[in-house]
Amino acid sequence: MGNCQHVCKVVKGQIARIIWGIRNDGILAFFESERLRLNIPLIFRSFWLMRCGIHMYISLVSSEFAWTDVESLNTLLKLVMVRGCETLPALLGMASVFSWICAK
Repeated sequence: MGNCQHVCKVVKGQIARIIWGIRNDGILAFFESERLRLNIPLIFRSFWLMRCGIHMYISLVSSEFAWTDVESLNTLLKLVMVRGCETLPALLGMASVFSWICAK
């Protein structure tokens, strides 16, 4: 029973911290701080790069593409870029990767 009360106290404290942060800084500042705390851009970048790696692996293992043909590799790159933005999380991941590249 004591453990449940401790958990309830911790949860109430976290909720109070969230409400206090929203009231003082605003909802957009709260979302920005949570986005940075959770490192959301890194998660999206990792997701998109893994997804592109899987698409490239499947395409290269199948007999559709040749390793030595430049035109075939160009087609593979185009295919991966198109498949990389099929869903909203994939699109956000691709935008995060390109944003990171442009910042470097």
